[in-house]
Amino acid sequence: MDLIELPLKNTSPLDIEVWIKDLSEYPTVTKENLRKELEEYQELRKKLCVDFPTFQDAQLANVYYRMLGALEEKLAGSAPTSFTWNFSYSSSQLEEYNDICFEKANFIYRMANVYQTQAKACLLKQEPNFAQAHQFLQFCAGSFNFIGKYCLYLGSLDFEHSLIKAWEHCFLAQAQSLVYHKGLLTKSIRDLTLSKLANGIAKMYDDAHHSFENSTGAQSYFVHVTFLESLYYRASSYFYLSKDAVSKYMYGKQVAFLELAVVYCKKALAKRFEVPTSIKVYENLEILLSDLQDQFRQAKRDNDFVHLEQVPSLQDISSCEIVMMVQSAIPDYISSLSNTFRYFPSIVDNKDQRRWEQFRDKAKIILKAYENDMLNLTTEGDDIVDKLKNRIAYYYCNDDKFIKDLGATEKKYDKIKESGGQELLRTRITSLMTLSKDVSNVFHQSNDILNNEQEKNDFYKLKYGTDRWKIVSSEIASRELRNELESLRINLINFENLANDTKKLYDKINPIYLTTEPKLLITNFSSTTETLSPLEINFLSTINNQIQRWESIKETRSSIGLHEIESQYFSKMTSLMTSDPNILISGFKEELSKLWNTNEQKQSQTRLFDSISESIDNLARAYDARQKKKSATQILLDINEMYELYWEAMNRSETGVTFGNRLLDLFTKIELECTGYANQRTEEAVSLIEKISTPTQKLFNPNIHQIRFKK
Repeated sequence: MDLIELPLKNTSPLDIEVWIKDLSEYPTVTKENLRKELEEYQELRKKLCVDFPTFQDAQLANVYYRMLGALEEKLAGSAPTSFTWNFSYSSSQLEEYNDICFEKANFIYRMANVYQTQAKACLLKQEPNFAQAHQFLQFCAGSFNFIGKYCLYLGSLDFEHSLIKAWEHCFLAQAQSLVYHKGLLTKSIRDLTLSKLANGIAKMYDDAHHSFENSTGAQSYFVHVTFLESLYYRASSYFYLSKDAVSKYMYGKQVAFLELAVVYCKKALAKRFEVPTSIKVYENLEILLSDLQDQFRQAKRDNDFVHLEQVPSLQDISSCEIVMMVQSAIPDYISSLSNTFRYFPSIVDNKDQRRWEQFRDKAKIILKAYENDMLNLTTEGDDIVDKLKNRIAYYYCNDDKFIKDLGATEKKYDKIKESGGQELLRTRITSLMTLSKDVSNVFHQSNDILNNEQEKNDFYKLKYGTDRWKIVSSEIASRELRNELESLRINLINFENLANDTKKLYDKINPIYLTTEPKLLITNFSSTTETLSPLEINFLSTINNQIQRWESIKETRSSIGLHEIESQYFSKMTSLMTSDPNILISGFKEELSKLWNTNEQKQSQTRLFDSISESIDNLARAYDARQKKKSATQILLDINEMYELYWEAMNRSETGVTFGNRLLDLFTKIELECTGYANQRTEEAVSLIEKISTPTQKLFNPNIHQIRFKK
């Protein structure tokens, strides 16, 4: 007998690198262990899903299904990447979902394919094993029964409720048909029982037909074939019911049952013209109809002339009884789901993930609050330090106008710093001087080419004579090139002067004026340290160290945002004793409080600033004791002069580089023309020398040399 084959669904391999990247972000996860576990899972999936498994491979279904259970539990049903399977009605159309439930449904579907293949193998043996085939088909039905209860995936057309129920009914009908056909072959079942079995098969095929019909994803072939099978077994049921009527001498009912069977057969065969599909059931229907028609004519003739019993109308015939000898059997690998905890120990459980993320989010908020507190403290501290620096400047110049000029100078310094400062100027000067050398080299190379050609030309004139050595066009070209080159000589001289003057201007600039803040230059009096008293020098050094300490504190505080949430918190999170995130948050607050206690930081900062203030007071007293006021105004003037030199050098270098590049382009072009000219002159010289060196042989013509005398 032929089985209605379940369409194949195929899949593609997973990209486990994405899984590893996504699942290894938790502190306790070891990538090596995770990779090993996922590679084992991928290998098993390839054997059972990507490739079509043998029945022996299917024994591993138990392991793979438990792996899916473990993943579903640990990942809360959502995988890092999508599972891709083709639709059952089209191998080229794909559907993909991250839901592990979708993968489970497809895997159970794939195992139903394996069970049906094994059932067919049992039926194709020399001695068909109906019992085993019957069991495998019930496993197919059980697989779809389980999908319908627990693995329906509403987003997929292959796993909608109507289609899944249709396949369950279809496999149950095929399983019972094996009991029916075995009874026919062994003749071990009475006619009435065969009728009830056939009617049960017809009922299940009819249920499958209606479910296929109501399904969006079902192929029309299955809608059609289940309808035909239902009618075929309905006709068979009445056929064997007629045989049972004969055994009970109910000849009128025999005729009615045969007539009804003929009606069902003809109804089925009429579909051949509506859906002209070449399928085995049409052949079976034709054979059955032929037998039914023969027996109907014989039974009707016998009843009309011999038995003379009343034939019931077709409307009065009650429906046949039904016997069901099948049930949906859930395969063992599905029904015994246990011990999933032993799979994927490296993957963090979803519950732990949620608790960890809850803890981490709260910890980040707390960390940000501490970071803001430190930032506010630092900002306040910078304001205080600036005021303290102004006090130092005040002791050395308490002129209000000077303080105002100092502010303007600091703005100039900031502008220079933003423009690129000393480093940019040094780069530009280097580029300018290099460019000056390049332009000069190209100019002199062009001159050398023309001079060499002039020397060669003079030599050949002496050697061959001016009457024979005549290269007029080349000499004109030489003069034109030389004139063009000479016309640019003044530009070269101007550019070299500009470059040299700019370099001299740059050499006048003291780099320290461009790299040090004006306030610090004035505070440290670097150019007149020898005029300060030893006490002043000592206090200035102390103040400088204290300010450096403040800079170190600021740098340490800036690292608070980089504070890592230690893996110990994750370990505590996953332990039974401290699984409550609120308990861990309290511990995290205590740890941060020890490292970045705001009150302690504020007190420490205040103590440091008090020390700086005290040092400045001591500096002021030492200054008064020296009774000499060093003019910071002159230093400020020097600073401003350096700034003016900087901008002048910057402008000159920018102008020089622009002018030099243009000049270099012109000289490079002329050099190429000179080179071309030299090559042309060489070729002309070779040709002329060859012409001069070859003597001309002409016959003597007396008429040419005839002397004519005047008469």
